[in-house]
Amino acid sequence: MVWADYGFPDACDVDPVSGDLAVSEFTNPEGDAGAVTVFASPLHADYYLKPAGMWECLSVAYDDRGNLNADGYADSSSVVARLARGALAFRTIHLHGKGFRGLGTLGGMQRNGRFVTISVGAASQGYSYIYRFSGSVVAGVTLLQDAPAGGQYTIFGKAAKQKIIEASQTPSQLQTYAYPAGQLPTKRFAVPKGSYDVLLTQTSK
Repeated sequence: MVWADYGFPDACDVDPVSGDLAVSEFTNPEGDAGAVTVFASPLHADYYLKPAGMWECLSVAYDDRGNLNADGYADSSSVVARLARGALAFRTIHLHGKGFRGLGTLGGMQRNGRFVTISVGAASQGYSYIYRFSGSVVAGVTLLQDAPAGGQYTIFGKAAKQKIIEASQTPSQLQTYAYPAGQLPTKRFAVPKGSYDVLLTQTSK
């Protein structure tokens, strides 16, 4: 898919209910706010929305019911917003619940079963968290040591033996963790010039 006259695309996700494609844009074409573009067709954008006053929109993730979540920054604060299925405007949500320690440096978002997960970095402490939440309620948290940036990540594998692979720019490497256990990396992979995002593809043997 190619489209013109939009901002700086940063992440995307597909609605498991409708098949729509949502793309987060770090800034909009005017350069003054983050935005989310939703494509219900590969030929045109059906929605172009600015989430809850964000001036930078980083990531998007649908939940299993087709509600669209986005994270980014509004003024100097980290923000999570939701576009409820069928709604025409994002609303800010305030995460709370088990193990929630606030929002720091934002990383990626990803759907994982009935939860949405979000990466939050604590650079000064040298670690990050992966929160898993439903609605606005945090159901659990995974601590990732040696991962201060709150980077982009992918959760993969079968439910009983899932893993996280997270991209790190400083140092330049990919790190793998058990999920949801977390703690120290189980493997590290050096990459040449810094890593910002990570995507896994499945191939047949």
